[in-house]
Amino acid sequence: MSQKVYPEWSLVGFADDELTAQQIKKIIDTHGVRNVVETGIFEGKTTNRFRLMGVNVIGVEINPEYAENSKTLIEREGGNVEIIKKFWETNEKTLLDSSVVKIILGNSPDVMKTVAPILQKNGLTLYFLDAHWGDYWPIRDEIAVLQNYDNLIIIADDFKVPGKDWGYVSYKGKDLDWHYIEDVVNGFKKKYRYFYSRELSEKSALHGKIYIFIGPIADTLENFDGEGE
Repeated sequence: MSQKVYPEWSLVGFADDELTAQQIKKIIDTHGVRNVVETGIFEGKTTNRFRLMGVNVIGVEINPEYAENSKTLIEREGGNVEIIKKFWETNEKTLLDSSVVKIILGNSPDVMKTVAPILQKNGLTLYFLDAHWGDYWPIRDEIAVLQNYDNLIIIADDFKVPGKDWGYVSYKGKDLDWHYIEDVVNGFKKKYRYFYSRELSEKSALHGKIYIFIGPIADTLENFDGEGE
């Protein structure tokens, strides 16, 4: 099956935000990201776009129907996909096979406890956190799982960006903003720097992002627009 040429509007990923896709591709290329973990894959469009960025991709999804639909989409676009239903039985060989997109069924913090120790030994990992829907909002627990590691990148989607009239999510009366996650990020007890989206594609869903660089990688950043205060 031939691989499609990007960008294609219906499959841009990142809620149809090509500017965000380009920003993340630049981060991956500049810093040599080896692995991407995406939590909350929904339709699989962003998962597929990560695949085309040349990294080892692990998607985490709690909804089996979304997982199956994502598998269908990615395979249609020329990718190889394995759905893993028992994440606690997965192994290093499977997780590090970059030729296959792994979609792991389960609660994202629980899955991350299993996969993060393996991935963190396999070079720089980027965690794209987008599982913000439903009765349980896992983002604080997702970040807490990573506190034992000292060199990684976290990007949270649907984030409230100061000074921008963009979309973001709220949970039980609390906005997804820096104040909501600050204490758990400080739990890393390592140097970090964080930045906000400064540009989004006009035809996208216009949802902000936060980019958090933790550990030694924070010392390598130059002129990254939108640094948080």
